[in-house]
Amino acid sequence: MKDLEKALKEKLIENGASADWLDKHLEVIDYTDSKPSNKPIILPSEIWVELYGTLANYIHEYASLDPIWIIDENGNEVRTEEKQDEFMDIADEVENIMRQSGLEKEE
Repeated sequence: MKDLEKALKEKLIENGASADWLDKHLEVIDYTDSKPSNKPIILPSEIWVELYGTLANYIHEYASLDPIWIIDENGNEVRTEEKQDEFMDIADEVENIMRQSGLEKEE
């Protein structure tokens, strides 16, 4: 279990988490030997936003049957108004699932 915990910490540090934050907030539980903690996992705001945004975007692009992207008058690729509304609904639901799973955003 210690090897797994070490590898997880190394990967999180590689992706921008600080060692101090991990020591304070990361709790790796070996479910074969103990009961899970009811302690929430608190994510820094920037990681929270990146996680729900990435998941919502993946779900939206995977599930959408109609074109999502258009080129606006400035030449930027943007979502259509309808698809932006869909994305926001998905993002809200992803955040709800994250909270129900024991994740919380750092305030």
